[in-house]
Amino acid sequence: MEKPHCMKAQMFIVTIVFLVGLIFTVQQCLFQYSFLDLPAHSERNDYYIFSNVKDVINQTIRTAKTCAEAEQNAEEIESFLDKQIIRGGYILETIYKFDCANWDTENSLLNLTINLKGADTDTKGTFYLYNK
Repeated sequence: MEKPHCMKAQMFIVTIVFLVGLIFTVQQCLFQYSFLDLPAHSERNDYYIFSNVKDVINQTIRTAKTCAEAEQNAEEIESFLDKQIIRGGYILETIYKFDCANWDTENSLLNLTINLKGADTDTKGTFYLYNK
């Protein structure tokens, strides 16, 4: 005859295994809803990537309250984008210059040059983005 505390330990282990399996199953079911499914032509489209990089940088500088914060955010987003775009086989070069003297006015801007090099293409553009 087994002791009651041994049965409790067995039930505890069975319960933990069941709960881990349940959590894993729910996670896998929910993962498909959070997955970004891009069409195949978008993943290798220079214009699509180029436009998104410009929009991400523009949104990043608009959220900054000071010019120093905008410069720091731009460096962080550039580092993040470099890691993401390298996976796609592209080389991203961004050159930006902030006009910190006019940061609190409507005329404050970021002079941004983006150069995106792919296997077959070289896309380059210069933009003037305002922080307001």
